[in-house]
Amino acid sequence: MVEFALWFIIILFLLQLSVLFYLLTAKRKRISIEEEVNAGYQKWYIPFSSYTTGSEQDVPDPDLYGSTRVLVIEKILNHLIDHSNRKIDKGKLTHAAHLHLSRSYRLYLKKGSWSQRVNTLYFIEEFHMEDLKDDIWDLFSKSQHYDEEYRQSLRSLAVFGEERLVDVLLQDSRLSQRMIKELLRRFPFSIIEQLKSEMDQSKSRLPHSLQLAVVSYCGEKKDAASLPFIEKRLSLPNKEIRLKALRAIAEIGSCSDEELLLDFFQSSHWEERMLAAKAAGRLGLSEFEMYLNDLAGDREWWVRFAALEALRQLPEGASLLKEVSEHHEDRYARDMASRLLTMEVS
Repeated sequence: MVEFALWFIIILFLLQLSVLFYLLTAKRKRISIEEEVNAGYQKWYIPFSSYTTGSEQDVPDPDLYGSTRVLVIEKILNHLIDHSNRKIDKGKLTHAAHLHLSRSYRLYLKKGSWSQRVNTLYFIEEFHMEDLKDDIWDLFSKSQHYDEEYRQSLRSLAVFGEERLVDVLLQDSRLSQRMIKELLRRFPFSIIEQLKSEMDQSKSRLPHSLQLAVVSYCGEKKDAASLPFIEKRLSLPNKEIRLKALRAIAEIGSCSDEELLLDFFQSSHWEERMLAAKAAGRLGLSEFEMYLNDLAGDREWWVRFAALEALRQLPEGASLLKEVSEHHEDRYARDMASRLLTMEVS
């Protein structure tokens, strides 16, 4: 029994010693790589900076090899994008990335670890390496999990205007509203127009998050050309989509047919009454003064406030608020109007 315990302690000690040796070796190797990368960065940053700012015409060719070469060039180009005080030629930077990194990146996308593939996707987007678009699509097509690799593949493909993403957006209900808006901000204008056209013509049920994201994006961009697309969403049965459409109209500050707003002033949903009031004020629709006056006495505080703010935005705003403060049948409306009269217009 004592002999067994002794052997167990010896084996445990040897295992711990082996683990310690492995950790020290790995740390030493990591430090060595970091030192090589930093030395390469210090040596080659200025040549790459001179090239990308236009003072040199030939692409620098670092005397480095393997993964160290890739890490050094990545670090230099990434720093030039994020921290250069001088305006860099992005075309030159992309050319340098193509020349030095494309071959390695293709290999990483096919045979690299998960983290290596994700990092590669980030850099491909950052350096705008469009020659790798088909390689990214191949990787994306094989993705089986909705993870960061899947999402970053989408981001990179969106930057390169990959038309096949339109069908992905029309069909993939896993994509969040936030993710879709990230893609919309990266898409060229032509792809967004194609997407809206496909959404209008689609006879199948569209992902809820897609409808919300596209309408919201159009409003944020104040895209008046998208009004027909947005106004169609006002008649959909889903309340959340209608709210997004009302908010987008208010943000754009325009509407092709003001009568589309009429029913929303008497909606059973207070959010719709509030946004209808905001839209009327933003558009300066004096013909809706009566509806706004009624909403000033609404049972919901946010609706009252939106209605009175809208009245203040109309051409005769000050006198309209004064009229409400003195004669409105609802005492809360009178009190709120009086306060608004003393506030500066933002």
